Amino acid sequence: MNGMYVGLVIGTGSVRFRRIATSGAVGTWLLLLIFFCCVRVGAQSIYTVVAPPSDGSSSGLRVPNGTFEHAYQRTVTFVDPPNLRLVPSGMWITRLGFVLSKGAGTKVGGSLTLYLSNTPYTTSDLNIVWSDIVGGMTRVYTGSFTIPDSAGPADVTLSAPFQYSGRSMYVAYEFQSPGPFTAQNAVFASNITRPSMVRSGFSSTGLPSVLDDISDFRPVLRFGFPFPVVQWIKIASGAQTDLNGLDIVDDVSAWACSPAGNVYSTNDGGKTWYGGVSVPDSLFGILGLTSNLALVVAGKESEPSALYSISNSDSSWSKVVDPALNVRIDVIGKTSSQSLWCLGAGPSDTVVLLTSNTQGKSWTRQSTGVVLDPGVRISRGSGFRLGNVVWFGTGGFGSSSGRVYRSSTGPGGPWSSYSTGRANVAAIGFGSAAGTGLAANAGCIDTIRRSTDGGVTWSAVTAAGLGEVTSLQFFAGGQDAWAATSTGIWCTSDDGLTWQRSFSSGSSSQTLSSIRFYPNFQSGLAVGSNGFVVRGIWVVNPVSEVSETLVHPSEYSLGLNYPNPFNSSTWIEYSVPWPSLVTLKLIDVLGREVATIVSGERDPGKHKVEWNAGKNPSGVYFYRLVARPLAGVQAKEYTQTQKLILLK
Repeated sequence: MNGMYVGLVIGTGSVRFRRIATSGAVGTWLLLLIFFCCVRVGAQSIYTVVAPPSDGSSSGLRVPNGTFEHAYQRTVTFVDPPNLRLVPSGMWITRLGFVLSKGAGTKVGGSLTLYLSNTPYTTSDLNIVWSDIVGGMTRVYTGSFTIPDSAGPADVTLSAPFQYSGRSMYVAYEFQSPGPFTAQNAVFASNITRPSMVRSGFSSTGLPSVLDDISDFRPVLRFGFPFPVVQWIKIASGAQTDLNGLDIVDDVSAWACSPAGNVYSTNDGGKTWYGGVSVPDSLFGILGLTSNLALVVAGKESEPSALYSISNSDSSWSKVVDPALNVRIDVIGKTSSQSLWCLGAGPSDTVVLLTSNTQGKSWTRQSTGVVLDPGVRISRGSGFRLGNVVWFGTGGFGSSSGRVYRSSTGPGGPWSSYSTGRANVAAIGFGSAAGTGLAANAGCIDTIRRSTDGGVTWSAVTAAGLGEVTSLQFFAGGQDAWAATSTGIWCTSDDGLTWQRSFSSGSSSQTLSSIRFYPNFQSGLAVGSNGFVVRGIWVVNPVSEVSETLVHPSEYSLGLNYPNPFNSSTWIEYSVPWPSLVTLKLIDVLGREVATIVSGERDPGKHKVEWNAGKNPSGVYFYRLVARPLAGVQAKEYTQTQKLILLK
């Protein structure tokens, strides 16, 4: 993969805001920060996520607009680890800035100083001075900065990159301006549902020194960083039949199903799978509700469907929708683990909506107002949702086959439909509600459809070797998407204009049918024929690895790295006597994980891996190998640690 920029918009942790006014004080509030953690791995694209989700309580907060009393401001804020879970440990921050939802009317220039730290500074002393706060932080930028006159982002390139350690983040900024000053306030987005504490002060004559009044609010921060390389590894699922349904619940739990009626689950990010439940029906779709509860759709494509509730806690199943309801369920989704919905075909080619607020125990039926042409059906598994916007595709025979239906107000409609230019839409994915989307048509080889207006118009894009696309995962807000195809896993970093193969299935008998990423986007799964399961993980510091599988060691071992000491890259050797699940991680002297060098299954043999230190600072590090024999091998887990020295 060439590389992708990823960003995320998040809320901060406990921070307090303080204001000092001089003349006719206008409220001053925390700026909406943007971090760009930039690692150059190829073509760049921005991905954004908002957290906490919008719940109607978001509002604009006034910020320094260049008026006289805003000529000098200081703010410090703490971002807690849960709000940074989408940022991989070890990423380097190289850009930082702000986003305006309304400008100040005229550009306001000034000077800006930025500080970052992985260790939060906490104190109950209200008389704390600025030098105490930033004394233990890293100054990453000092230079000019201009508050824009209109809405939009404004960021700077840091003078020194800063590495995120994988825990909390502590951010401080200092801004002062000689003017010109205007009466219009620049407005920045925020979410005020959760209290935060930001300390801030401004003065027209000098440095802020006294606390005045305090306001609590929830500022929202936006992070951006490039996707690291995704390494795909085949996993032993235990399934002996095709897998045609996949859904992910949280950062560790996922479900899969097969046409033979088997249901599989994992609770460790896809490393191991369990298959304790079988349903006496043909399955084609699955919706995970919790780590122990899922719904599966069953039945032939030409007949009304059944819906089963699957429980892992007691390995049981129960039928919650009977075929007697006379609905052929084609798309199933959720807005929460309680609020569920299904779209399917009812009598006389009508599209029917089923909804449940009881985790699927009971359902309400209603009409969507959509009537399909005779012989046309909703393509199974073609549904896609972003907030309130829902899409599905059609297949079969007739003039409305190959159309994408779109509703801006949820699955109940009203619906509009648009032609993709080819029959039988099999999969859909969108990066934004009104922006770029992708559609795959069944039986279409090396070609995918692309839209830039929310699905209204479509054009064809070809990629040699792509094969037939069966499933799409589009990262909302960005230019990055993944496709499961008959030839492997492919990715794009430019809204689908160009494609690169990230994983080769290696055989026509191993066609992938579905691909999904975990909510933290740091790992993903793909499933397919003959129990084929592939797990993808982010590799922040890409490595080179050489394996000698003709050599069969008698025991596990971890060798000394060479050269050692080193100043840029070093090689690490290890031996595996049996098929094993192997992890090799780098740890600093404080016990913090710096990088995952190896993660996945390895065959018996001698393995040699190169680690590039990149921008990691000089010092002593430790590398730890953990190897666990795969099922069927009677051997203990192996753990060994060695020391290496980085000198720059």
